[in-house]
Amino acid sequence: MNKKLLIPVVLLGGGLVGLQLVNHQATRAIKTQIAEVNQSYAEMAEQGLLPALQLQYQSVRASVLRSRYQIEGVSLQLQGLGELLTIEQVELNGIKPNRLSDQGSVRVRSLALGGGAKLFVPAELSDFAASLKVHGDYSYQYQASNGLLELAQQTRINDEFMVRYHLQFTEMQAVWQELSRITAMSSAQQQAMMDSDAYVEQFTAAAMAAALSGGEIRIENHGFLQRLLSLTAAQGQTPDFSVLQGMALMMLSTAEALPAEIRQKLIVFVQQPESLTLFFQLQQPLRFAELEQGAAFQTLESLDDLLEFAGVRVSVND
Repeated sequence: MNKKLLIPVVLLGGGLVGLQLVNHQATRAIKTQIAEVNQSYAEMAEQGLLPALQLQYQSVRASVLRSRYQIEGVSLQLQGLGELLTIEQVELNGIKPNRLSDQGSVRVRSLALGGGAKLFVPAELSDFAASLKVHGDYSYQYQASNGLLELAQQTRINDEFMVRYHLQFTEMQAVWQELSRITAMSSAQQQAMMDSDAYVEQFTAAAMAAALSGGEIRIENHGFLQRLLSLTAAQGQTPDFSVLQGMALMMLSTAEALPAEIRQKLIVFVQQPESLTLFFQLQQPLRFAELEQGAAFQTLESLDDLLEFAGVRVSVND
């Protein structure tokens, strides 16, 4: 082989080997953390604080270069009963050791009740509960330049029901600084900080300076609510869906405090519950300190004033 080509090939091979070693170390770190969780469960079980739980998994994969970690075949076991729940896959993105990334996400695929959970579910609902697969997506993105934090989450049950939200927070610099500081600590140091009243007070003060500026909340129903209420009504636990539907329509027809446009859209949704989206964009960011002190809405004299301040819009069945 040409000597000029040999050096880059050797360097590339060494880099790949080094990357594999780094990924291997990251995989071991995750496995160690799971072992520590199980040790914590065991200690709390000995103290009578928790039942004898154990977290198990089939495999762990890590890609440090892409900050991506996958845990396959997760299950939560209860001694004497077996699996309480199972998760096909958990994927974490943007996770960095001892460092708070400005963006990250967690994806949970196919969370389901295990056979050991049957004792906790009424026999009449056992088949229904066993048919449910829950999928979840959570993500965040922080902009250091302006202190804006965006949080998003979506939870889906089979293909029958979905709820999601997307929220925007401003003035998050102080909170992010505290989170970054504690992320860089060891587990023992983090626990010591959490047990410190002084630190809890300090973190609370940072959180009170943050503010909510806007967001969106959406639900989608593809027959799930009807199916659930049909089952519970058959067991005498709830009224039938049509009865609840009639009650909701009666309440809305007399809710004169609601603006006519919003009330009419809610009536349409109750009559045909497919999707409902609530948008809001505050005229000015609402600080959590103002909410705690009760000063947030003192100048608002009516529901119309509140809805105008919040910039509320409603969309249905779109």
